[in-house]
Amino acid sequence: MRTLLSITFLCGLFYSSLVTANDDKIIQFYLNQLGFNSGIVDGKPGNKTKSALKNFYASNTDIVPKELGLNARNDLLNIAKKLNLPGIHYGLCSNPTPQTKPLSREYSDAFDLTEHKEVVTVLPKYRSFSYGSTDQTNGGPVEPEIKGVGDLNNDGIDDLVIDYYETSVPPLFLRGTPSGQFKQIELSEMKASRRHIRNGELADINADGYLDFVGFTTGDPGRVWIEEGYDIKGKIIPRGEADILLINKNGKGFRNIKIPEIRKNDWNHGGTTADLNNDGFIDIIPLSEGENEKTAPVINTDGRKFSMSTSEYSEEISYYVTSDIDSADFNNDGFADLVVTVTNLRPRTPKENNAIGTLRVVYGDGDFDFTNNLEVKFGEIWLTDKEGKSIVNNYNRKREPSVGHDTGHIITGSGNVEALDVDADGLVDILEGQYFSVSGRWLGSGFKYYRNTGECFYDATFDFFPNQVTNRSYKSNIFTNYIHNFYQNDVNNDGFMDIVLQTDGGSTKWTKLPENEGFPYIFINRQNQEFLPISYHSSNIAGLYGLDDIVPGDFNGDGLIDIIGIYSRDDITEIRAFYIEK
Repeated sequence: MRTLLSITFLCGLFYSSLVTANDDKIIQFYLNQLGFNSGIVDGKPGNKTKSALKNFYASNTDIVPKELGLNARNDLLNIAKKLNLPGIHYGLCSNPTPQTKPLSREYSDAFDLTEHKEVVTVLPKYRSFSYGSTDQTNGGPVEPEIKGVGDLNNDGIDDLVIDYYETSVPPLFLRGTPSGQFKQIELSEMKASRRHIRNGELADINADGYLDFVGFTTGDPGRVWIEEGYDIKGKIIPRGEADILLINKNGKGFRNIKIPEIRKNDWNHGGTTADLNNDGFIDIIPLSEGENEKTAPVINTDGRKFSMSTSEYSEEISYYVTSDIDSADFNNDGFADLVVTVTNLRPRTPKENNAIGTLRVVYGDGDFDFTNNLEVKFGEIWLTDKEGKSIVNNYNRKREPSVGHDTGHIITGSGNVEALDVDADGLVDILEGQYFSVSGRWLGSGFKYYRNTGECFYDATFDFFPNQVTNRSYKSNIFTNYIHNFYQNDVNNDGFMDIVLQTDGGSTKWTKLPENEGFPYIFINRQNQEFLPISYHSSNIAGLYGLDDIVPGDFNGDGLIDIIGIYSRDDITEIRAFYIEK
């Protein structure tokens, strides 16, 4: 058996037919920008678009007229650049930078827990599938997850928000302290209870100087509880729950605020926040995951009043399965843009997902009407169909309850996306976490890095993350855990921002792979030129083995970046924090 990453795959990495898949939308958008009315930017050019293009060439007689297509697109972009139109950006680069670095097995030894002290904080043991019970005989395992990292009381120390998987309790807010111990911030409102907050965002929603919490919920229906062997106690448990907004009361607690939904108990696997119309108030951006379900933002009027937008992000984002969304100003035009992960309805093989593109970028224009926004698509699954078949043929685990697909075929998709300036060049890039599945459970921590050039994105994964063996390899059904979030922070305090993969689960089985010498969830930044996984042979990182939800932050206020994770077993549930000693 071999690792999933092959030299053949590397050489054939760069771009598919999706290079020109967005031409019609780009043509329509830039015709409108240049004053030639092409109508709605829908990628379906009709007579209005053709007439606008004809008028464009009539006004630029030095250019040979072209039909709709790549050449016409390039003509429009060239004129837009000459006229210095703000925010020129067009998705995937037409001529990507060629692969220059070979597959690497190089690791970093620039992080070592020997320089840290460990501080433990015991957590409550709310059991999953139990409605908040701590009875060891009731429900499933205790599965806390970190949903937010930030300074909630403005004391200069990072705090935590924790949710318990499929357990109907309010989020747990934990205050960081100089001692390294976490102290609970009381939240007595049971209206804030949710079964599963899949994604959380800390943002100052009411512009009072304190971070508030927005939780985007999923929640399995009662039939899934029964299929997994749990008692629903005669309760009606629908799929999904209402999203949650908790307003910070000057760092001393939170109050629950009801916000509108596009449908009752929406199934929101992801979500983010951004000021979409530049009015000074941060809007709430849920993402309905379901197939063929319209999804749209929540408009924040003044920090107290909220309403649903009538305009969806796009038809495609509503149509496909979408797991995560993030926001940034990718083209530096002063407006917030959106990036969304997209997964095919079915089948979901690499080939089928590549055919539709795994990402959508919607460029903002300062309002909530998305019909005239440029939307582009690109992105490919790192796994090939051949490699996926190899996983299926060698898989020997049991099928998970409620699995809705044929376990004889590989399932792939994009689980999360993060907008970060990875290489510190002042332009916001995209990190896309991808998963595969055979039994129903998401597996693997493979990811793609799309670097922003200022005008387009290109796949720079192997330029900046040359060692992908650590987090993509498999053998004897040993896999890394899928990614919840990417965090960017200076974990070894050398002045460069590293990348931490917050993953679901803390398996240590990958250490048994002879070809894997590195910790797969932390990539150390080498002077913004490349990021390398930590070697567990040359560095003492044993304390991180088995930890779930590893995240960085300054949790004791000493100005140095610490790293923490959750350790949870039947007999113990706790935060294990590692503080660097001065």
